[in-house]
This record gives sequence, structure tokens and C-alpha cells, in this order.
Amino acid sequence: MTTDSQIQLFLWKNWTLHNRQKIRLFVEIMWPAVLCLGLVWLRKAIPLYQHHQCHFPNKAMPSAGIFPWIQGIFCNINNPCFWYPTPGESPGLYSNNQNSILAHFYGDVQELLLSDPNFQQMGRLWNELTIMSTFMHTLRNNPTQISGCGLKIKDVLKDNETLSSFMLWEVFLPDFVIHQLVNAQVRLKQFASGVPDLRLKDLACCQVLLELYIPSPSLCGVCEAVCTLSQQKLHAIEDSMYDNIDFFKLFHLLPRVLDRHTAGPDLRLWGKVLLGTSKKLHQCLDLNKFVGLSVEGQMTVKTLDLQGENKLWAGLVFLDMTPWTSELPAHIKFKIHMDIDSVERTNEINNREFNPLVTYCLISQAKIFQIT
Repeated sequence: MTTDSQIQLFLWKNWTLHNRQKIRLFVEIMWPAVLCLGLVWLRKAIPLYQHHQCHFPNKAMPSAGIFPWIQGIFCNINNPCFWYPTPGESPGLYSNNQNSILAHFYGDVQELLLSDPNFQQMGRLWNELTIMSTFMHTLRNNPTQISGCGLKIKDVLKDNETLSSFMLWEVFLPDFVIHQLVNAQVRLKQFASGVPDLRLKDLACCQVLLELYIPSPSLCGVCEAVCTLSQQKLHAIEDSMYDNIDFFKLFHLLPRVLDRHTAGPDLRLWGKVLLGTSKKLHQCLDLNKFVGLSVEGQMTVKTLDLQGENKLWAGLVFLDMTPWTSELPAHIKFKIHMDIDSVERTNEINNREFNPLVTYCLISQAKIFQIT
């Protein structure tokens, strides 16, 4: 049997079957037609929604840096769609948030602080504080390690100290007594549990107690000279000694008791570093946030510019007043221009009761004041 004969036999068979089942033939013909008519009706009844071409904001990869990567995740968490190309699609840019407040803040911190030589010494400050912490831990928990070690009194006195001249001209102590007192070495082991509540007379008049704090066999003459002084003069010597102690030197020299090659924090240096850093931070703050304009139209243009830079707080328009008004009216009327995203929502009823929660305070304050 040829191919033409097979095709003719197949068509005759199908025609015979459909001719015997006329209802089935009708359904097979009408069902596609009904579907087509339904689609045409839907097209006419419901207009098509035309959606523009989407440009999604790009997200930086971790290789671009920790800050751009985290910023791209949180700033584009809603995955918005824009009909225009985003700035991040330009060559050389990895983020659409280059002009955000957080990006400017991060850039200013890098420019003003991280590049500042004084601020770069913060690592040294951390090391010095670690050394000081190690010394204090040893002093409290293992005081026997510094047994026999101490600091000379003259090493912790101010450069222009007046203690020696005070004891010489006011208390009338001999030169050798002043020399021995100033060069005496104080044992730090006795201060492991804190500063003892002792007076100078208690130390000077008790040889055993004096040996615990200032071990020196040549202080016998000092004890005799100091113990005979009146209580008023001893109290004056104590006050003069406290006035002449340089606590900056004291903190700097304490760790050297354990290791002569280490030193504690230089508080004078760090005071200058912190002062210089705070001055630079103060230069970044613009406290003059008020801009006066004569007409409302100028204010509208200015607010739109500030809103585009995310620097708008609010605009006030005083009604019933002109630039040449010399006296204030009895009742001052004004209206406020604000960004719609910064205004409290009115589509729900707020609770009349005060809610002293942290989230309430943060959210309410963040909507009123924006960082610029």
C-alpha cells in the first residue's frame, strides 16, 4: 500500500467516526471558538496594564567593602523598580547611595579621622591601656611579683615642683632630710588593696610601718626630724605633696615597675589627640539651619532642592505678614512645609496613653529630626 493510499484511508476513517458522532464533532468545532471569543471579551472588558521597563538598583558585592555591601542590602531591601537608568549603572560606580547621609558620614569620618595622624595613634593608646590593665591585674592578684619594686617620689613630682622649697623655707627641714625624702622609693606592693588611710605622722613616728612603705636604712634621721614637727606642719607637707604629684607621670611610670621597657598611657598626649579630634568633629557640624526667604515661592524652590539632597527639616510660612511688617500681630498664624515621608501618618488612631518604650521614642524623634 502506497503512502497516498494510507493517507486517504486515514482521512476516510476520521470522517466516518465524526460523521457517526455529530455531537462530538460540534463540540470539537465550537470549543476553540468559545475560548477565542472569551479571550477577545476579556481583552475588551479589562484594559491592559502597561508596565515600563524596570531598572533595579545594583547591589555591591562584598569585595567592594563591608560598608557598601551592607548598605546595598538594607537600602534596596524592597527591590524597587525605576523606569529610568539608575546612577549605579554608570561605569565605575558600584552603588546608588553615594549621596546618602550615611555615605557622606562614612566619607567624612574617613577623611577627617582615619587620615588624621593623631587619630591613627589610637592603636598605640589601646596597647598602652592594655599594658596598664595588665599591671593593675598583677598588682591586685599577684603582688609578690612586684615585691621590692617601687617608684621614687622625685620621679612622680611635677617638673616645676615646689615641695622641696616648701619643706626647706616653710617647715625648716635640713637639706639632707629633704634629699632623702624626695629620693625615697615607695613600695607599690602595699597599695595592692588600695590607698591606706594613713597620715604622715603615722609613718614618720613608726619605724616598722615606715619600713613597709619606704624601705631605706638611712631614714632614721628623717624619722626623728619629721616626727618632732607639729600636726599643722605635717598636714601642710601632705597638702604640698599632693599638689606637686604629677599623676600623668605616675600613670606613665607605673607599668615600668614590671618591665623597664614598657610604659603606661601618656595622658597628656591623648588629651591633645582627643582635643584635636573633637575640634575636627565640631567643624563638621553646621548648627546654622535657619534660612530666611522673602516670599513663599522662593521657599518652595529651596525646600525642593533640600528635599532632593535629603537635608530638609521643615519650612515655615508666616501668614498675614509681609517682609516690611514692623510689628507682630496679636495671633501669629503659620503653615509648615515638610517632606511627606517625615509627617506622622493619620490613617490610624494613636493611643492616648503615653508609651515610654524605646522604639516609640526613637521612631517619633526620627520622623521629626533628620540628620543632615
